[in-house]
This record gives sequence, structure tokens and C-alpha cells, in this order.
Amino acid sequence: MIKYLMAENSEERYVWRYYPEGEEPYGEAFYNKKTKKYGVLKHSSEEEWDAYWAHMFNEIRRFIESGEFKEKGVVAWY
Repeated sequence: MIKYLMAENSEERYVWRYYPEGEEPYGEAFYNKKTKKYGVLKHSSEEEWDAYWAHMFNEIRRFIESGEFKEKGVVAWY
């Protein structure tokens, strides 16, 4: 599971900090409002790929589809 909190909401982009298992270290993901691109600013671990940012990306895709960019939330899976 991840918890996420919006760290930035500027004219250009949204940035969320996501916390694997609700704990540090956190990662950061972004969505650029102008280019419609999203990605990782900072990984939550030394791994370049992990399930945590993949689930954050899925959440960002849901935001894009709904047009609602949430400030905080939890994503759980099993």
C-alpha cells in the first residue's frame, strides 16, 4: 500500500509524495499540466522499478480520467 500527499500544485504541475507502506523514505511523482506528461522525480528506494511508483502512476491515470487531482489518499492492493 501507499499513502500519498500533494506536495506542490503550481501553474505548471502537481507533485505528490508517496510513502510505501505509509512510511519513509518517500518517493515523488509529478503530472505536468501543460504537457500532460507524468513521471518520477524521486524513487522511494534505490530500485529503479518497484510496485509502489507503479501504483502511484495508476492513481495519476485515474486522476487524469476523472479530472479530479486529489491532495491525499491511500492505494491498497494484495
